[in-house]
Amino acid sequence: MRDVTKAFIGDVAHGTLVQLAGSLVDTASTTDNLNSLLVSGAGAGGVGLAGMVDVTMVDNTTIAGLYGLTLNPASSSTTTQDAAGDTVVDWTGGGRHLGTPAGDVTVTAAETIAVNAEGGALAGGGTAGGGASADAVMLQSTTRAEIDGSTISAAGHQVHVNATSDKAVRSFAATAAVGGSAGVSGTVGLILIGQGSEGAGQGQIGGALAQAAGIGNQGGEGDNDPSIAAPGTLDSAASYDLTAALNAGSTDSVTAAISGGAVTAGLVSATATAWVSTDNTAAAAALGGVAGVGGGVAFTRIYDDVAAAITQAAISSDNVIVAATVADGTGGKAGVAHAYAGGGGLVGLGAGVADVLVTNQVTATMGSATGSSDGDASVLATDSSSLSSTTAGGAVGAVAAGVMVSNAAKTSTVAASLAPPAGVVAATLSGYRNVSIKASGSVGASATAVSGGLAAAGNAAAALASDADTVSARVGAGDVIATGAGLVYVAASDAPQVSAVAFGVSISGAWPSAPRSPPHRRRPRWWPMSATAASSAATAAWACLPGPLRPARPTRCMRKPSREAARSWPRRTPRWRSRPMAAPSARWSAPA
Repeated sequence: MRDVTKAFIGDVAHGTLVQLAGSLVDTASTTDNLNSLLVSGAGAGGVGLAGMVDVTMVDNTTIAGLYGLTLNPASSSTTTQDAAGDTVVDWTGGGRHLGTPAGDVTVTAAETIAVNAEGGALAGGGTAGGGASADAVMLQSTTRAEIDGSTISAAGHQVHVNATSDKAVRSFAATAAVGGSAGVSGTVGLILIGQGSEGAGQGQIGGALAQAAGIGNQGGEGDNDPSIAAPGTLDSAASYDLTAALNAGSTDSVTAAISGGAVTAGLVSATATAWVSTDNTAAAAALGGVAGVGGGVAFTRIYDDVAAAITQAAISSDNVIVAATVADGTGGKAGVAHAYAGGGGLVGLGAGVADVLVTNQVTATMGSATGSSDGDASVLATDSSSLSSTTAGGAVGAVAAGVMVSNAAKTSTVAASLAPPAGVVAATLSGYRNVSIKASGSVGASATAVSGGLAAAGNAAAALASDADTVSARVGAGDVIATGAGLVYVAASDAPQVSAVAFGVSISGAWPSAPRSPPHRRRPRWWPMSATAASSAATAAWACLPGPLRPARPTRCMRKPSREAARSWPRRTPRWRSRPMAAPSARWSAPA
């Protein structure tokens, strides 16, 4: 899908004069809500195969700008004499309002993209079942707001240049396969924003994308824009080629810039903001009588280029703000990936991979400006995006194995600078203070794997998380910063929050090949014993036990023990053997 939205005032090649008593608003906005649902299924008595491929491509251009514009210039006049010798004063050079400052000036380029892609495949066969699903979402948009080569007179008012992009992407793909002998299923999900390496995801999904590209060509309108140089092929192409778009790898950029010319206002700001939230889920399950193999792979790659700059322009303003920001969107974290996989059969295998990589370029650059003694000049570059990946799955079978890998990595570059780019004159700031940079991120990864089998089971779980941002704040060589009683604050900071959790469980059980032999030990002499015999033995034992209730012992209780029994007795003589026998009591007698 390609949308081109542009809002221009002025022309770089031809100057444009505009006089306003009020405010000037220039806005270009693009809003896309894309939903897709693809389901495929197959069943056969022998082999059943089913497949699904869903590709969503967004390549938008949204630009708002003022080019070669002169807004409410200072009043001027020319004096001449006509043929009759009369003096003629011409005020048209300064316009009808004679140099009155304009109101607020706002230039805004905004893009909002919401993608919800869902798909699945189900295959069943009497002999074997095989299913495959691939879901890919690619965003490569350009959002730009700028004032270029213009003279803006808005003293006492505000001039804002804002570029915003809000992306929310959800991808869900699932595959299931059932076969009498074998079941095999595989699912691949890919979310790619911007230009960069897709990693292993490109190899997994490349074939599916190539097939989709063959049917993805569609017509479109081309236009030639005389205001600025054509931004890439979008302005000159008469058709949209998905194959070329996949191979070109266009960037996804958000830019706010003021370059050239002069701006006079109470507040001047150039802000570029990108909000990103993605959720990528790939699930696969397979069941077979002999073997069941399921694999789910989810790859998310985010390469956002966000830049805010005021360069080569004469800025006269009490306050100046240059800010470039990347943050999580309202839909959640910038990058979230889930992979689920399971297999069941005599041999069960399940493998899941969830991989998230965020590599943003966030830059804020400030050139020359002049302000009041109590004003502030702020240059801010911030990347607070966060990401997480999760894998879970297992396998069940006589032989079962599960492998789960989760990876989350962030390698953004964040830079705030008072120095213009190389080759441009040094910056001079007068009457400003506070130059700061902040970078913060949160990376979390978790992996879970469970495997079970009757004979053998094994499983491996790995979780990796890293934050390797490059953060810099710089005042270039030759730059001049002059403040009164204010402060100059240059700082670069990074606050990584990284966590990785890996959890694995293996369960196995096996029936012995032969029953266990009974213990080789002599049975007790009371085994087995009837109830009557047990009662007689208990009565005899009670009569022979010592105690205050038994002052007399029958003669049979004092029989000399056998030699073997004597050896097992304690060495000391029992107390009842050491004292003389007493006559039997009249009220108590031992049982006969």
